Amino acid sequence: MEQWLQNAGLSLAPQKTEAVHVSSHQVLETATIQVGGMAITSQRVIKYLGVMIDAWLSFCEQQGYIQGKVVALTRGLGRILLSIRGARQNRRSLLVSVASAQILYSAPIWAEAMNTSSYRKGVDEAYRLGAIRLASAFKTVCSNVILVIAAMAPLEERARDFKKLNETHARYMGAAGALDITTKEEAKERSLKAWQECWNISTKGRWTYTLSLNLRKWVLQSHKQIDIYLTQVLSGHDWFRQYL
Repeated sequence: MEQWLQNAGLSLAPQKTEAVHVSSHQVLETATIQVGGMAITSQRVIKYLGVMIDAWLSFCEQQGYIQGKVVALTRGLGRILLSIRGARQNRRSLLVSVASAQILYSAPIWAEAMNTSSYRKGVDEAYRLGAIRLASAFKTVCSNVILVIAAMAPLEERARDFKKLNETHARYMGAAGALDITTKEEAKERSLKAWQECWNISTKGRWTYTLSLNLRKWVLQSHKQIDIYLTQVLSGHDWFRQYL
């Protein structure tokens, strides 16, 4: 690597060099390499282009890193997105999408980590806070209900869609350099179908389920405006006799 850099008229900064030893062993293994006369010892996790790469490629550290960033951002949004007399849904959706974009950054790389419930627990909670801010809901509303009301697909489904689109990107590149619209629609339909199946068998939020059976119709409605009062009716969480 050093020889290649020299031939290209570049130089390597050993003091900025980091290394991680990828291994399947449960016990952390370290390695030491020589870079420009300096001994670089491998670390348990390093940050590269905004992605936390750990020695086991589990991306557990990545989930914790995302959670910390997004929770702080969502709390900041909570101070400007007031539940009563606050911004309308389209503006709320735009601001919350910023938090969603931070969560889904580099999703094709770590999407498999979402299959482990302990890894995604924290980042799911951060994603849920964004849905609560979007729908002006109480924090007592369960996750699957608030995601339906806010029309935000579950995080694991969105991460899988990003990975699938990334895998088929080269095959479906058009002349203008954009992904074929058919592929995006197929991914969206697959996500809605998987979400609907989970929503059908869920044991929570059955009151909301009776009001919104078809997720596709609800999510794709362009004229709906969600506010604190409609959210209370849809979720059943307010000073209603049955809830009390």
